[in-house]
Amino acid sequence: MEICGILQQSSGPRFRGCTVEAFLKANIWLSGPEFLLRPEDAWPIAPDSFNQSLVKDPEVKEAALFTVVTENAEDVVLKFIEHYSDWHRLKRAVAWMIKLKNTMKLLSQKRKEFASSDGLGKDKKNVQRRMAELTASLCVGRPSLDDIVDAESEIAPAGGSSG
Repeated sequence: MEICGILQQSSGPRFRGCTVEAFLKANIWLSGPEFLLRPEDAWPIAPDSFNQSLVKDPEVKEAALFTVVTENAEDVVLKFIEHYSDWHRLKRAVAWMIKLKNTMKLLSQKRKEFASSDGLGKDKKNVQRRMAELTASLCVGRPSLDDIVDAESEIAPAGGSSG
């Protein structure tokens, strides 16, 4: 409600208590308040009570601050390996992750191709339609034997690693 005060300070029409016809004739929503046409340093100054009234407003959310702590990548991999109870479950889980990674890469590449073939992505609806068709046509089944073998080589590469 305090924004009305700013509009009133700009010598614009008062809207509180005016009729709908008078409000629509003012064209404020088409052109904006008059002060916006002036340089910024000539704009009215918001009253101090403006910010204070927002603090008590139940519709205004407080800013949330989140802190993310990342662990050393080796620790994360070790925890992942320790999570699975046996070698075969670990291989299947890694095979699923590799399938997901490859599918996401394919979708990303196809989105770029579709966007570039549609005039630099100007026809977003067409790109979205083609992506939906592609996603529906993808048959991501269970990991195959080859996927499991690839996963095993990712977990324990031949010859080990010098780390």
